Amino acid sequence: MSTLEGQNACPVLVATDFSPPADEAIRQADAWAQRRGAELSVMHVAFQFLPMHPLFPQRNQGDLTDLVTLESRLAEQLSDRVMELTERPDGGFAVDVDFGEPYAVIVKRAEEVGAGLLAVGSTGATELERVPLGSVAEKVVRYAHCSVLVARPLPGSGVVLVASDLSDPAQPAVEAAAREAQARDARLVVFHGIEAWSTVPDGLGVMGPLPAEPDERTLEQFSQAVTQILKGQLGRFGADGDVRVAVGGDPASEIARVAREENADLVVLANRGRTGLARLALGSVAETVVRRAHCSVLAVRAP
Repeated sequence: MSTLEGQNACPVLVATDFSPPADEAIRQADAWAQRRGAELSVMHVAFQFLPMHPLFPQRNQGDLTDLVTLESRLAEQLSDRVMELTERPDGGFAVDVDFGEPYAVIVKRAEEVGAGLLAVGSTGATELERVPLGSVAEKVVRYAHCSVLVARPLPGSGVVLVASDLSDPAQPAVEAAAREAQARDARLVVFHGIEAWSTVPDGLGVMGPLPAEPDERTLEQFSQAVTQILKGQLGRFGADGDVRVAVGGDPASEIARVAREENADLVVLANRGRTGLARLALGSVAETVVRRAHCSVLAVRAP
C-alpha cells in the first residue's frame, strides 16, 4: 500500500487560532480532504487552565461553569468560521475545542483521530495569550505522528516542488508530491541539491569517490546520474516531472531558492522520525525550509 493510498480514508485535522494564516490552513485542509474523500476535523486550543481554590472550594464550580461556557462559545465561533471559509454545511465537519499547551494538544488529538494529515497556519497568535503560532507550527511539525501541512497563501502557479536527497526515506515525499501534483493537475518538479562534494548521496555510491574539486565533465556526469535516479523514482510512482540539480550552497537555502524561482504552490520534503516516545526531531534541513519557504510546505512523515 502506498503512502498516500493508506491515508486516503484517514481524517484531515486542521488547527486554527482564528487568525488569517489559520484561515488559509482551513481552506487548504478542506481542499485536501475533498480531493481524497476524507473527513475534515477542525480544532481550536485555548490557553485557559482551570484555577483551583483550596480555601474557597465553592469557587471551583463557578470556574468549571465558566470553562464550559467558553468552550461552547468557541465551538460555535469555530463552526461558523469553517462554514464561511469552506461553504460546508453545518455538521459537514467535526469541531473540537480544548485547553492547554497548543502544540501538545494538537499532536495528541491528531493521534487520537488517526489523522492522515495535520494542517496548521504558518504564523498567527492564539486567542487568549497571544503566543506566536509560528513556534506552535514548528513544534507540531517536529512531533506529529503524521504528515503536516504548513499552509501559506497559494501563488497559483500550479507547481509542486519536491526535494529529494536520493535516500530511501525521501521516497515517500516523492510519492506524496507526485500524487498531489496529479490531484491538482499541477506541474511536478523534483529537486536535488548537495552541500559539499565530501558528502556523497547513498544513491551515487556506485560511482565511487568524487574529487574534492570536480571539473566540468565530472560535474556534468554527476548531474546526469542524479537526474536518472530521480526520474527512476518518479517512474516507480507512474509520474512525470522536471528534474533540477544544483551543487553548492546549503540544501535548505537551495530548496527555498528553487521554490521561489519556480513560484511553487507547494514544497514537499521528508520529515524523518520515529513514532512514540523515541520520536526524533525534524531534520535541520526540513525545519529550515518550513520556516523560510514562501509557499505551503508539506512535511511527509517517513516511516
